[in-house]
Amino acid sequence: MVTSSDDDEEEVGLIVAASDAVLKPLRYATSKPAQRVYLGTLFFLLTGLTLLGFAITAYLLFYYSYVPIRGFSQPIYLQFEPGKHPYGIVQLQKGHVVSDQPYDVDVHLNLPRTPTNTAAGNFMIDVQLFAPSSTTWTENTPKVLVAERRPAIMTYHSPTLEHVYKAVELPLYITGWRKEAEKLTVPLLEGVEFARGWQTVPTSVRIELQSATPLQVYEMTIAFRARLRGIRYMMINYRLSSFVFFTSIFWSVEMTIAACIWVGLSFVFTGKQSQQPAVEQKSEPQIKAEGDILPETNAEPSSPPATPRIKDENDPESVLETYPQATEADVEDEEAGPGSSHKARYSDSGLGTSFESSHGSARRDVVRRRSSKNLTED
Repeated sequence: MVTSSDDDEEEVGLIVAASDAVLKPLRYATSKPAQRVYLGTLFFLLTGLTLLGFAITAYLLFYYSYVPIRGFSQPIYLQFEPGKHPYGIVQLQKGHVVSDQPYDVDVHLNLPRTPTNTAAGNFMIDVQLFAPSSTTWTENTPKVLVAERRPAIMTYHSPTLEHVYKAVELPLYITGWRKEAEKLTVPLLEGVEFARGWQTVPTSVRIELQSATPLQVYEMTIAFRARLRGIRYMMINYRLSSFVFFTSIFWSVEMTIAACIWVGLSFVFTGKQSQQPAVEQKSEPQIKAEGDILPETNAEPSSPPATPRIKDENDPESVLETYPQATEADVEDEEAGPGSSHKARYSDSGLGTSFESSHGSARRDVVRRRSSKNLTED
């Protein structure tokens, strides 16, 4: 019949088994190897995120240093001087034009439709790009990198058609939404490319309007447009894909270098830790254990060994010296007398002293022989 104590023990055993099963994963999760894994994973994540930030920064720096400005324009303020054609000089901003990059250069003109301009017919636009060494504008001083001349003309309208256009667009002219002007775009350079080096990249432009009759101009602008190709074209037109691709490359290189450094440091520190116990073990003195045989040495002894003493049978002292002294158990046996000999057999004093008892009996035999010898001599 099962008692209540047995039931309690079974319940306790089930509870213990269940708690062990539940806490077993927790013990594994909180063990020292697991903690080392956690620390290593955390260190890896922090290092990866830090290097990812460096990779993004490196890509942005690479983008702004390698990819040129896709296009820019700057106004030109013409100078009208007596006896000279109107001209204008513009200083290009640093970094807007780069080497090894083709450019298209256009000029935008806003000309009023006055009788003088329409009667001027064809006129020439002369453009010159100067090297950085051109600091003055005296004759033959600046170095010309590129020079080009292109023709231009305003659109011709017959007088009848001109009147019809103005009549139809009269409300726009009255409200100011339209002006009696025409905008011309004249391409000056196509695919011009500058050699590598800061002295071959232009920093200033000079434009001159050459016409038989003076031209009237509202405004004039020069525009540079880069013809992107290769990596620059991809980085401009596919910015997100380029960002992911190049950032991944930078990050992979950084992680590879970091892993190599980590392996090298681990190898160095592991080697030092493995050498330290060997040194400590070498410095510890050797302790001779029982039964060990020490190696023989060539060193001579400091004193000669003592000559062994030869025992003389006639000398009772020498005979007695070979035996140990009587123990406490032997003394008790002698004091007890012959009547207590049967009790001594069962007492604890003689247990475990067979070696001593044998030596004690031998001593008594020697004493008897000595006594008998003395009696004989007498």
